Amino acid sequence: MALLLAIACGALWLAVRQQAVAPQAASILSNELPSTQVTLGEATTLTVAVPMVRPGEVVAARRFTLAPRSSGRLAALDARPGDRLAAGALVATLVAPELTQSRAQLAAELEATRAELTDAEGDLVRVRSLAKTRTVSDDDLRDAIVRRDRAKAVLAAAKAALAARDAELSELRVTAPEALIVVKRLRDPGDLAGPALPILEVESAADLRFEAWLPQAASTSLHAGMPATLVLDGHELLMDVRVSRVLDSADPLTRTRKLEVDLPAGAGLMAGTYGEIRILQGEVSTTVVPARALIERAGVVGLFVLDEGELAQNARVHYRSVRTGRRLGRHVEVLAGVRPGEAVVLDAGPGLVDGARVKTTVP
Repeated sequence: MALLLAIACGALWLAVRQQAVAPQAASILSNELPSTQVTLGEATTLTVAVPMVRPGEVVAARRFTLAPRSSGRLAALDARPGDRLAAGALVATLVAPELTQSRAQLAAELEATRAELTDAEGDLVRVRSLAKTRTVSDDDLRDAIVRRDRAKAVLAAAKAALAARDAELSELRVTAPEALIVVKRLRDPGDLAGPALPILEVESAADLRFEAWLPQAASTSLHAGMPATLVLDGHELLMDVRVSRVLDSADPLTRTRKLEVDLPAGAGLMAGTYGEIRILQGEVSTTVVPARALIERAGVVGLFVLDEGELAQNARVHYRSVRTGRRLGRHVEVLAGVRPGEAVVLDAGPGLVDGARVKTTVP
């Protein structure tokens, strides 16, 4: 009897003890993973333009050779590759002794012709006065007039010949027809130069254009006047431009077509500058997340995603690695790892771990 009483008392004590310990155990379990306050964002769908990006370079609109119009021996040429020549600047000087001697001969002939004309005019005056007194015949008067007229014609021809020779001599001085940049020097002082023997290879310093080569399939929808963006000089200069022309013929080796964009004057560019042209070719929908949602853990880019259906004050988050694409303002394109509509954690701290319970707020 005493044994049964002892067993009953022990059972009663255990029941009371369990009721006292249960609340404490529940409290400990609930605090095993304390909730962290986080701010949520959302993965959304964004419609973005699809650009075609092609490399290219800035080139001079015109490149040509500079040659004197008269032949001669090059006496002075100071221009070097890379030099800038102002419009009208003296580039080179030639000498042509045969032209100089010919000019001296023509000048002497001109003086002799002037003397001949002066003598013919004097004879005509004398013959006319004698003709009034019938001392000379009408034929003599007519001969005097013809001689005077012939001397005038010879004088005019001599003047024209001398002017032509002076023009040839002036063309021994080569000047820049416009603002130029020297690309290559083709002759040195002492060399022969002439219309078929140019002295410099030059390009226009004022008129520049951007050239790029496009695949045939991608260029069929392009046309002059389309808006485009140029990214020049290592992404340091952006220019909004319009396509000037797309050549109708393709390169037989690369099967590409050339696109040209005339650049505005005064842009501060130089030939040879590398760049890219971006032309919009439609729109596409893509998944994006706020840039603040992306973090890096162990060298892997990812974000924390809220479990679907969780309560806002006791939700659970899990870390996902994602594959990102373009930066689109305050958002980043996500190519894989998250779906539109999913809630993501913004500005996740280093203390947030996979599977943690959180309390959420929306910005």
